[in-house]
Amino acid sequence: MYCKKCGTKNKDDARFCANCGEKLVIPPQQQAKQQPAQPKQQIYTEPQNEPKRSSKSWIIALACVIVVVVGIFGFQYLKSEDKKEATATTENKTSAKTTEKKATENNAGEDVADAKDSTEKSQVLSYTDNEDMDLSACTDSDDYQYVSSEDNSFEFAYPKYLFNRSYVNKTGNQYTLEYANSDKADDYEIKAVISSQKAGSGNAVKSVQKLYKQKKKSIKNVTYAYPQGGKIPKLYQGKSSMIVMGYLDSDKTKCEYVLLTSDGKKDYMMQINFFDSDYKDEYKEINYVVDCMYRGCSFTNSTYQMRTFDQFREDDMGVKK
Repeated sequence: MYCKKCGTKNKDDARFCANCGEKLVIPPQQQAKQQPAQPKQQIYTEPQNEPKRSSKSWIIALACVIVVVVGIFGFQYLKSEDKKEATATTENKTSAKTTEKKATENNAGEDVADAKDSTEKSQVLSYTDNEDMDLSACTDSDDYQYVSSEDNSFEFAYPKYLFNRSYVNKTGNQYTLEYANSDKADDYEIKAVISSQKAGSGNAVKSVQKLYKQKKKSIKNVTYAYPQGGKIPKLYQGKSSMIVMGYLDSDKTKCEYVLLTSDGKKDYMMQINFFDSDYKDEYKEINYVVDCMYRGCSFTNSTYQMRTFDQFREDDMGVKK
């Protein structure tokens, strides 16, 4: 920059002449260059208030996460338990079927009344509280009581003046009547068991043949078999039926009569055990009782009504149903 008064060259940023002290005049273009740049004006803007997440929101979110996690584990657990239960159920069913099959093969038709369980109801039938066993009072059809089983699977009749105890099992498909001298299982004068159970075979003929074979094994001396020969059952109304009768001992005092019937769905049995005082007398009173109980049973193929003792002794078959 040059001084206008003395012409001395001065520094561009000098304000007075170094030679004469004259105030230097800065040209406009030079002044513009020396003027410091103004900082850009910043526009102040109020910061917007961001929504604050309350602690309650966090708690809700955390609870949702916990519920989801618990739900996933719970579902997996229940699925695992269901699988275990299904497996256990299958095993139980298989075991039950195996047990039932074995019981059917080995014990079908067996007199289960010898081992009464606590579920049996005692003294359930009328006329089964007699102090004495009066066979002479059981010689007419009016001397018999008729009963329908609690499960409605069969009906039967029994003498009113013969038994002093009666039982029915919990399911109502087995009745036991007896005249016993004591509480011992084998201390009886007469015992009758009338029952039904699931058929051991879907075939009525095969089912009753199997039962017949099993019951016949326990009889040492067979005195009666029906049909004759005891091989082919009597067929009627979709049912098959067989009878075996004889003595369990060599002295011929313990007699057993068994009526077996099957329709392929259920097996029915009437078993009567009694003490026989005279095996030679075929027309004694106890044999008449057996005849009447047979005729009064719903799963026999008998076509005759009950008859009197006199008719029995005379071989008079009586009146048809």
